[in-house]
Amino acid sequence: MHRGHGLWPHLSCREIIYVLYSSSVKVGGVLFVALSTWLLIDKNKLVRNWMEFFLDPVSLICLSGGIVVFVAFFGCMGSLREKTCFLHVYEISMVVVLICEIVLSLFFFVIYSKPGLMTEINMEKFFKGVVKSYREDLDQQNFIDNFQQKLECCGMNDDPNTGYKDWNSNMYFTCSANNTSPEKCSVPFSCCKKKENGLINLKCGNKMLDDNMFSKFGSAINTRGCQYAIRMWITNNMLKLGGIILGILVPQFFLIHLVRAFKSQIAHQRAKLKRSEMLLLQVEGHGDISHIS
Repeated sequence: MHRGHGLWPHLSCREIIYVLYSSSVKVGGVLFVALSTWLLIDKNKLVRNWMEFFLDPVSLICLSGGIVVFVAFFGCMGSLREKTCFLHVYEISMVVVLICEIVLSLFFFVIYSKPGLMTEINMEKFFKGVVKSYREDLDQQNFIDNFQQKLECCGMNDDPNTGYKDWNSNMYFTCSANNTSPEKCSVPFSCCKKKENGLINLKCGNKMLDDNMFSKFGSAINTRGCQYAIRMWITNNMLKLGGIILGILVPQFFLIHLVRAFKSQIAHQRAKLKRSEMLLLQVEGHGDISHIS
């Protein structure tokens, strides 16, 4: 279909918004993929398992950007070339992404609203692996440290008082007799409580896994597990989280509506053009008959 006689002059404001939105999302996705790929190559990063993948923000950004580019490609091509098959794929992809987001949101709320459910679905194994792999990857280590500092927690279990003891399962911090590490019986600095001036004593975690030392100086570290801290944070910020999730989901519902409207617009214009062509052929046919008679 030639652009001069195509659909663009007939596009409504909704369809124009859809085209601009899809194009900008695709550009953003390409930038995310390019930036995250460059960071992975620059750091010579090798993701060895799914746990490292989910704890590496760069890898998550790369995956998210790839999905965005894949989905937005069909949206852009469908709008620019007026291909309804591309728009069908785009609509289905958007619906699948939307359903996945809703399921993940519900799963997230359910597992953290019911104590003990993490153990029932064997998620404890994942969190124990997080503790054990500390120090093995710098990005992962920084992620865990930031996580513990932000939530003011220590260790990954769901205990409000003895979460810090999780670090006894790490080869560098364990109190076992054969551990020769200078960090033996300690916890990471990110477990330390902030002082009133906002500073942290980076050495306050030394020997905190030793019961005698903990009884004397244990008040200097956060003791609750991070799973427990997450549950408390969700409980205290339920309305805010609900608003954020709605803010993410509602525009996607609107976009799916725009895709359907755009497909209807294309079908309507094509049907109108086809009727015009058939009418023109009929007129030309009558003209030929008159000329012969």
